[in-house]
Amino acid sequence: MRGPTSTLEKAREGSPPSFQMLVGKRVMTPRAPEGESYLLVYGTLLASERPKDAPDFAGRAELVEARTIRGELHDLGEYPAFTPGASPVRVELYRIRDPGLLDEIDRYEGFDAADPSGSLYVRTPFPLPRYRNSLRQLLFGRPILHAWIYSYARAVPPDRRIPSGSWERHRRSRR
Repeated sequence: MRGPTSTLEKAREGSPPSFQMLVGKRVMTPRAPEGESYLLVYGTLLASERPKDAPDFAGRAELVEARTIRGELHDLGEYPAFTPGASPVRVELYRIRDPGLLDEIDRYEGFDAADPSGSLYVRTPFPLPRYRNSLRQLLFGRPILHAWIYSYARAVPPDRRIPSGSWERHRRSRR
């Protein structure tokens, strides 16, 4: 079998199976692997903040990168609340390898899919660009990646907003 000869073939060879590439007038769109899941974390599940009683991510989820998304963070004491909004919020994006991890995180976050209105947090899909770099996005990516995020399901006091959007920075400043 011959190796890649063009820059396009080389780029395609190193791309994940979920890429989308414009080739002349054809668009090649392989499907993402079944069951591919992503998770955004912003508080006690951050790698630097994870307590011993939190679900173990080792071998079950892969850190993809740190990102900034739009929303609001609120200080509830021992943990933060994420709500929809327009401010920058620092998150970590994980690729979930073990689907059972989400069930454990549901319990940890107080989410019951059978009773969302009675839950502390609700796991919801959050759309974000697959790549931060617009050229990479154009060449290699489906434009939108849907990642799970746990949004706070109750009212939050407005005076508890975390202006920095970073739970880590906020906790350091409280010490």
